[in-house]
Amino acid sequence: MIRYYLLTFLAIMVSFVCFWIPVNMWPVRFALTVVPLLNLISQDIAINNEIKVGYTTLFHWWMMCLHLIIYFEIVEYALALSWAHFIMDKKNFTSSQQQTMDINYPRTVLIGYYFGNKGFYAKCGQFFDRFLFFCFGEVDFQREPYVRNKIDYLARIFMPSIFLVIIIIYCLVVIVL
Repeated sequence: MIRYYLLTFLAIMVSFVCFWIPVNMWPVRFALTVVPLLNLISQDIAINNEIKVGYTTLFHWWMMCLHLIIYFEIVEYALALSWAHFIMDKKNFTSSQQQTMDINYPRTVLIGYYFGNKGFYAKCGQFFDRFLFFCFGEVDFQREPYVRNKIDYLARIFMPSIFLVIIIIYCLVVIVL
């Protein structure tokens, strides 16, 4: 069983490398996400053939959690890519707005650059900005949104933390049972 735990752990660790790769380098990010996913799927099939039971074991729960982490990485990449496009659209909009001052856009479009003008969404944005400043210091996220992406920076912290929590919970459950 150690060979399965170690290999699945290493596959997830390899997939965490994709958070440090820029968003526009999609072939590398795709490979670093899909290859561990395919590895986990093939190991899951091999384990199901080896463990012939009619119920779900703890190891099945382990594999399901790892699959879930990989699927979250795929969703994270989609969010990071859409965030980068959102920032580029905002930059293009503000530069075109400065060039053509005769067009009157609604004021709400111009005030809220990232997170809207006020309310819960803006407070969440301020919280994440402060959190990123605490973890990484001063980073100019607007300069190169494809390289310096807030979603990737948050995932560099949250995804390994979630994985660590899953490992701790799994170890506690294994010890108790």
